Amino acid sequence: MTRSVPMNPRMADGGKALVLHDDPSGVRPLVAGLAARGFVVVEACSGEAALEALRWSVPNIVFMDAAPLGRDCYAVARRIKAAAGGCFVPVIVLATPVEAHELVGRMEVDRDEGADVDDFLAKPVDPVQLRAKLAVFGRVARLCRTARAQQEELIFKQELARQVYAKTALADPAQLAAIHGLQRPASVFSGDILLVERSPSGALHVLVGDFTGHGLAAAIGALPAADVFRGMTAKGFAPAEILVEINRKLRRTLPTGMFLAAALVCLDGEGRWAGIRNSGLPDVLVLGGAAGSLKERVPSSSIPLGILDEIGPCELRWVAVDPGDQIVVMTDGIVEARDAQGECFGEQRVWSCLMGGGSVGAFGRLVDGLDRFTADAPQEDDLTLALIPCGRSALDPPVAGTARRDAVPSALGPTVVPVVDWHWELELGASALKRLDVVPLLVDTLVDLQGLRVCRQPVFTILSELFSNALDHGVLRLEARIKADPEGFARYFRERRERLTGLERGRIHISLAARSDADGGWLEIGIEDDGPGFDYERWRRGSRQSPPHGGRGIGLVEDLCESVEFLGTGNRVRAVYRW
Repeated sequence: MTRSVPMNPRMADGGKALVLHDDPSGVRPLVAGLAARGFVVVEACSGEAALEALRWSVPNIVFMDAAPLGRDCYAVARRIKAAAGGCFVPVIVLATPVEAHELVGRMEVDRDEGADVDDFLAKPVDPVQLRAKLAVFGRVARLCRTARAQQEELIFKQELARQVYAKTALADPAQLAAIHGLQRPASVFSGDILLVERSPSGALHVLVGDFTGHGLAAAIGALPAADVFRGMTAKGFAPAEILVEINRKLRRTLPTGMFLAAALVCLDGEGRWAGIRNSGLPDVLVLGGAAGSLKERVPSSSIPLGILDEIGPCELRWVAVDPGDQIVVMTDGIVEARDAQGECFGEQRVWSCLMGGGSVGAFGRLVDGLDRFTADAPQEDDLTLALIPCGRSALDPPVAGTARRDAVPSALGPTVVPVVDWHWELELGASALKRLDVVPLLVDTLVDLQGLRVCRQPVFTILSELFSNALDHGVLRLEARIKADPEGFARYFRERRERLTGLERGRIHISLAARSDADGGWLEIGIEDDGPGFDYERWRRGSRQSPPHGGRGIGLVEDLCESVEFLGTGNRVRAVYRW
């Protein structure tokens, strides 16, 4: 399918010619020559009459006698061009050698004045010269029609591509509302990405990236990256696994020399911890709630994505955050933005804007400072900035892990498919525990098998908390109290990584069963590890706070489930979730 655009007939095959003069006898050879070439000739005796004729139809060519117009010749030509709109209408001035000399002299003094006159033709008109002029401007008109058609087609295709890009590679406005974001492409398409998604656990994932170059060529890479990021975040995969898979996808699909510098920020479901991974972007800054304080600076710790086949262990740097803290991520287009003199905005100006006081927030100060600095200078690169507020309020709307099961609207119930009784078991050994992020795989299986799509978040939370307790505190035998302070939290994850990497023996048994009854259906989840367990009877007789190895998980699981029961030495747990 092709798109058509308005065209004037080819001059070689005739068309319409407008002749502006005050003496019919002086242009008789011209009119006769045009008629012989198949033109319909419209004559006008003044500039106003010529413009009136243009209101009804646009001619293919205009001839103006310089004698009656004199110095107004250029002004009339300008008005004729404006009235013709987007059509190419050549304007040729009929002049004696003296008249042509005067007009060309004025054009040399002020080139803009004669910009709308395309050529001169000597009086009296010679038929051979007239045929030559018509042939030349016929070719020019065809080139202009071709260029205009190509431009219209390009605009049409760019609009289609823009719509696909907007639906695929741009952040959902509802999710983007959780942060302060700025995206300014250097052309129609941006090679930068800013993606915001929530995981089933309630964590907020923000990915800021900068592909090689800018424009459409760079924007192509955003499509596979956004697809992986959204899909894996929605399924609950860990941030490190998401980055590993994005790297693999880009390595498989992008041409050599094209890669993605990116930073991923994960704000946990409680808003107390932020995991940050910087792969090639300017330093990620964690600003304290108090004005003028820098809490943490996270420089790039690895090469950009899409260069190597595998990026190895992809660990995040975890930072304790408080309500009011802010995380700033930007692409190098912000730092390298130039003013009219070619000077870069630079890290020092970024820092000064962020640390300045006043009623305007850090985000507004940085954007205002950047705008004042660059002023009217042309934008050379895509600009992307994200400021992520920390704390529980940043995670609004409430996440599934904090909502009680009975708060789920009953209207969601009928969307669950009729229960099919089934029982499924899985046992993971040491090698599988080291390699697999198993919870998202289990939840996907449940969704496909039972149709629990509307229950994905609470089921994910239950499985994630119970499995993490079994792995971390059962198999790996980590103590939750290590995480009591920021330094301990980082040490906890470091020890977890080291113990998991060196794991040679360990086992977790998972059983899942679905049953139906008069009230609907229920899912029974059983998890058993080969660890020492804990004294759950003593815990139940006590404060009923989370056990020493349970972190915050048991409280969440009990809120969501109909029942939670510890068995054996505390190394077995049975939870029942109803819908």
